[in-house]
Amino acid sequence: MTRMRVFAFAALLASASAMAGPPLVPPGPVSHTQSVSAYVYGGFCSYLEPQQLYRCRSFSGWEQREPTSQQSQTRVALDQYRSGPNFFWYRHVDCPVAKQAVRVMPDKAFIKVTFDTEAPDCFAYGEMITFEPYSSVPWRYTGLETLEVDMLSPASQERRVTSMTSLNNIAGTSSKQNCHGGAGWQAQGGGFTMIGLYRAFGPGEADGSFWYDTCGTTQR
Repeated sequence: MTRMRVFAFAALLASASAMAGPPLVPPGPVSHTQSVSAYVYGGFCSYLEPQQLYRCRSFSGWEQREPTSQQSQTRVALDQYRSGPNFFWYRHVDCPVAKQAVRVMPDKAFIKVTFDTEAPDCFAYGEMITFEPYSSVPWRYTGLETLEVDMLSPASQERRVTSMTSLNNIAGTSSKQNCHGGAGWQAQGGGFTMIGLYRAFGPGEADGSFWYDTCGTTQR
């Protein structure tokens, strides 16, 4: 009888242990990080009927910062395209610049920077192609270039607040991210200067838009 009671008690403990699930994982350290990102882009295209000449010039600037880790990167890029009945030209350059060069706010954005397009940490390519007879020669940005953008009065805007929680039930960890940001499209005011040429934003003129996000993440 005593032995049967021992077996019954052991079975009861095993059953209770199974119902309790996996052992509790002690809470780990809590970490907080923050990230800031922004992007500005725009350009202008035109077509000259007599010469059948199509021309475009465009720009972009973006910023990525992590204040908690003091890491940041800001870059700007320039693009040009020209095409006609017997040729196609294009060139592109993308360079790191000072973090103050790109600024985005809820209803406007600005870029103001002069940079060396031939710096070793720039990425660049381009060529001038003639179709008949076929030929190809490099076409690159050279020396210093200045980009100035005043992007004002967007035709439409977006404001957003998001929250997301992720759980790892096996490891017992969690992550929660809260973000707020927005965007603006089709600037109606201001303008941009690129390769020494100015163009206003607005209907029938240059187009420009921007977006931004600030996020905080807590991991446990």
